Amino acid sequence: MAILSVVGRETTSPLVIVSRTKMSAGHVCIGAFDVENKKNVRLLTSSGSQQPEEVPLDIGKVVIATYISTSPSIKAPHTEDVRLLSFSDHSNAKEILEKFGEICPVIVGSIEDTFSGALSRDGSNSYSVREENVPNHSVCFWRTDDRLVLDQGYQQRFGKIKYSYGNGFARVGIPFVGFQDAINVIPAGTVVRLSLARWWRPDNADYPDKRCQLQLSGWFI
Repeated sequence: MAILSVVGRETTSPLVIVSRTKMSAGHVCIGAFDVENKKNVRLLTSSGSQQPEEVPLDIGKVVIATYISTSPSIKAPHTEDVRLLSFSDHSNAKEILEKFGEICPVIVGSIEDTFSGALSRDGSNSYSVREENVPNHSVCFWRTDDRLVLDQGYQQRFGKIKYSYGNGFARVGIPFVGFQDAINVIPAGTVVRLSLARWWRPDNADYPDKRCQLQLSGWFI
């Protein structure tokens, strides 16, 4: 597994909040895009833990933030982790949001073109990244080449949201972990945010290796 050494460096830049996803124990994962440095960041607290649910950082909010990378060993692909030291509302948020589509990089093509081609399909009809092929990032924006369809049966059985990509035997499920209200169909051509979950090992002897499962964090229609 790749490990990247990081030298702590304080950065102050405009950030657009692009995702807010559910974590355990009343925490949320906050994703943002650094407008000046043109990169994705994941905003941890100043102590390096996940943000509490009450943090006032919602999708579409623009802030001036100061953050720092302080971990001596960040394990790829989760290289976006930074510690948020302070933030305040940006006075020119409207203009930044109007230009955001021109600034933010979006991948065009098949879903398998995302994450440097490192996604592999497993026996549960989902995509994940394995230890033998790890990209250097865990977040990307992708313009869907096919529609994503809400799996209503899965939602009824498990109370969780998952979208299906592809058809028949080629169909793959992508769990949705954001706070947006589910819609039945995310049309082809929609820009979505994809992310890779933290490393985990399935409780299944048939799949003994660690992996990062592909997740859908949100969409922009």
